[in-house]
Amino acid sequence: MDYLKRKEKLLKNFKEGVMLLWGNPSLLSIGGSERFYQERKFYYLTGFNEPDAGLVVKPSSKNPYIFFCLPKNEEEERWTGKRLGPKNALKKLPVDEAYPIDKWQEKLYECLIGEKIFYYQWGKFPNLDFKVLNVLQKLKKEQRADKIPHTIIDSGNIINPLRLVKEDGEIERIKKAIEITKNAYERVYEKASYGMWEYQVEAILKENYRYYGAEGESFPSIIASGKNATYLHYQSNNCKIKKGDFLLVDSGCLFDGYASDITRTFIPKGKPSVEQKEIYEAVLRVQEEMINLISLKYSLCELNQICQKKVAETLIELKILKNPLEEVLEKNLHKRYFPHRLGHWLGLDVHDAEGFGMEDPNIKLEPGMVLTIEPGIYIPEDEKSPFKGIGVRLEEDVLVKEKGIEVLTLEIPKDIC
Repeated sequence: MDYLKRKEKLLKNFKEGVMLLWGNPSLLSIGGSERFYQERKFYYLTGFNEPDAGLVVKPSSKNPYIFFCLPKNEEEERWTGKRLGPKNALKKLPVDEAYPIDKWQEKLYECLIGEKIFYYQWGKFPNLDFKVLNVLQKLKKEQRADKIPHTIIDSGNIINPLRLVKEDGEIERIKKAIEITKNAYERVYEKASYGMWEYQVEAILKENYRYYGAEGESFPSIIASGKNATYLHYQSNNCKIKKGDFLLVDSGCLFDGYASDITRTFIPKGKPSVEQKEIYEAVLRVQEEMINLISLKYSLCELNQICQKKVAETLIELKILKNPLEEVLEKNLHKRYFPHRLGHWLGLDVHDAEGFGMEDPNIKLEPGMVLTIEPGIYIPEDEKSPFKGIGVRLEEDVLVKEKGIEVLTLEIPKDIC
C-alpha cells in the first residue's frame, strides 16, 4: 500500500484544523484473547498494526503527521513481540514526527493553539475521551478565546469519503479474501449435512480461513438452519441441522486487513419444497436484477430504494402481502419480511467507511467502489403462511468499473441444494 499517497490525498482534502486519531488499545490479557485488530481509520492512514498508538494531523504545519506509539521495551517485547518504536516509525511510516505515546497530550495542546476546528470521534474510546477533554479545558483556561477550537467535527467526515474508492492494492486484497472464502464455502457445500450442528459448519469455515492464509473471520459467522435463518443476525450457531431445512451461511474472512462478505442459502444433502424453492428463486431474481442495474448513474441509496420496491412487488406476487403496492411502500409493510438494506460498502471493514454516503442519493457509484448486494426474504415462524419459518438471503461482492461491473464472488457455489 502507498501510505504516502494516502497522506497526500488526505492533506489535499483537509486544509484547516487539527485531527486526532487513535489506534485500538492493548488487549487486556494474553491468555485466551483474540488477535489484535487495528482501528480502521487509523490503519488506513498509517498502516501501523500495533496497539496503543495515536496520530495528530495538522495540515498547516510543515510536519503535518505527528505520530505516537509505545516505546521500545525489551522486557515487555519478550512477551508480546517486537515493537516498532518512535525512532523506527520515522523511517518506516509516512509520519513527520514520532514520540512515545505518553507525549500525546502535550503535543495535542501545542497543535490546537490558534486552530478553529478540532476533528475527533467522541465515544469510541471513553477512557481517552476524558483525557482529550482535559486538554481542551486546559486550552480554554490558559489561552485566549480566539486561540482555541470552537468547533468539533467527527474525523470520519474527512477520512471515510477517501476510503470509498479502492486502490488497486486494496482490490487485490479483497479478491484474495474472496478466493479464500470460496475455498471454505466449497468445503461447506461438500461436508454439510442434516444431523450436523451449526457450529460444526462454522468450524469448517474457520479452519479453512486460517489454513489458506486469512487472519480469521471478518465478522462472527452466521450459520442459521431452518427457522433460525429468519433472524438476521442469529449468532448462537448451536442447533442441529434438520433434514430438508435451509441452511443460511453468512460469513467472510480477512486477508491482510481486507474483508470478504458472502451469503449462501441451500439445503444440505436434500431437495427443496415448493415453498422453499419459490422464496429462493424470488430472492435470486431480485438479486440478479439489482446486480444488472449497478452503474455510475446510481448511488447506493437509490439502488436500495429500487430494491425495496422490487422486494415489495415480490411479496405481493407470492401473496405474502395482499395490500396494494403503494400502501405497502408507504407503510413499509414489506419491512416485516425484508428489514435491512440492499447492501453496504466493503473494504477494511465489512461495513466499510462507517456507512458513509449510503443514505445520500448524491454520492454516485464510482469506479473502484466495492459493495455488497444482499436481498433477502424472511418469513417469521409465527406467520400464518405456507412460507412460515423460511429465511433466504443471497449476497455477492461487486466491484464497480468504468464500464460495467465485476461480480467478485461469482465462482462461489450458489446451488440451492
